[in-house]
Amino acid sequence: MPTTEKTHPALYIPEILLEIFTVLSTTDLVRAAQTCKTWAEPALDTKWRTRMIKFSYLLSTLAPLVNVDGDLTAITLQYEELNIALDVESLTLVKQLLARFAGPLCKNLSRIEAEPYPSSSFNDHCTSILELLLSSNLREVKLPSGAAQDTTRANLSLLERQTPGILGLTVTSDETFNYAIFTNLRFLSHHEYLSFADHAMLASLPNLRILHLSHSMTSNAYHNDGSIITFPGLHEFLLSDISGELEEAVEQSVMPALRTLHVTMTRYKPLTLLNHTLQTSPLLEDFFLEVNTSERELRLRHDQIRKFVFINGSYGGGGCDWKDDDLDWIGSSFPGLQDLTAYGGSFFKHRTTWRTLPSLAAQFSENLRRLEITLYVGSFNLSDVVPWDITLSSLRTLTFSQLKIKEADLDLFSKYLAALFPNVETLEINDFHETSVKRPKRQPGTRLFSEVEKGLFIGKFFEYKAGRHTMKEMIGGGVM
Repeated sequence: MPTTEKTHPALYIPEILLEIFTVLSTTDLVRAAQTCKTWAEPALDTKWRTRMIKFSYLLSTLAPLVNVDGDLTAITLQYEELNIALDVESLTLVKQLLARFAGPLCKNLSRIEAEPYPSSSFNDHCTSILELLLSSNLREVKLPSGAAQDTTRANLSLLERQTPGILGLTVTSDETFNYAIFTNLRFLSHHEYLSFADHAMLASLPNLRILHLSHSMTSNAYHNDGSIITFPGLHEFLLSDISGELEEAVEQSVMPALRTLHVTMTRYKPLTLLNHTLQTSPLLEDFFLEVNTSERELRLRHDQIRKFVFINGSYGGGGCDWKDDDLDWIGSSFPGLQDLTAYGGSFFKHRTTWRTLPSLAAQFSENLRRLEITLYVGSFNLSDVVPWDITLSSLRTLTFSQLKIKEADLDLFSKYLAALFPNVETLEINDFHETSVKRPKRQPGTRLFSEVEKGLFIGKFFEYKAGRHTMKEMIGGGVM
């Protein structure tokens, strides 16, 4: 049908708009282009062909996000670029193309993820695109979050109306959202505001297995009746800096099937919340804890914990530092521990020392099999090795995420490690620095050990370990 340049929106497609088509195969895009008949006017026909040549060239440089069979399974939307690119005419064209082809192309679409956007609003343009892509076959949706804008009521309404069967959902919003309709939901990550009542509603989801709540709080007072909130099937629970009503809600929640607990609380001390969750979760085995507090203040207990990751919120400098015995509470809190990762303290203050190792070895005589720790050694002196008879024979994997030591003490320290951990099969060092002598009123200088130096140190460790000398033999018998 004859048309004019003025009325045909295809001639106004900005190049940046092509980003939305990166998820489609070249064949499908060519089919879409061919739905527009050849123009009667030669000038328009030439413009269309020129634009299609350019279009095809750009397509050849973009890898479509499709699986090996060519069936579209996932889409990542660049909302920042779409917001800039979509004027009224180009939006009309995109909606026409998607309305024509989204159905058959998205029949296998199971996942939509929106890239975070720093400034632009999630406006009607983007909502229109999202609406055309949603289908009843979707199983995972990750909506965008930005510096100032959250998921809007319109977007949430789309999900409620068009994707009731989704299994995984990530939302950043302070809007009221009826999660109860998602009866198949297995994974939920909710950021920003969530009230006591909303938290209680989540417990009614029969298939919920993984729940992540971060920066969730509310200023609206909610007077609960003190009743217990039970999450019967929840296996993994993640909390990040919650407070207010939600903190109270968690302290009244029971999760009898919980296996993994991940808590990041750098703003305050969540001792009541932690103790309640540990005491009411008998099956808990994996525990991740990041706090900004003195370890001596932690009084926790759980006999079934097998894996513990502990991060002091001041790690990297400032705040609280570890003393040599500041990890002693871990052994008494989790006597069945098999895997320990501990990061913390400020190495520039020289308070996290090698004496932490024998302290840990004394706590875990036969259980611990993997240890990852940050460690400042500095100067290593034989006279400081007391007592001599401590070993951790159960340990099989030792990892130093950060190790700082004087170069002159490398050989001696490798012998000490070989005696302290006689059965280690794997030794890894991620960040390996040499420390110089401390200068008055200045921080100690450091340099990064080379890969060759790291390899020599690890090689010496296994060489001395093969000798099977006890600590007393190494020190008292002259092996050192």
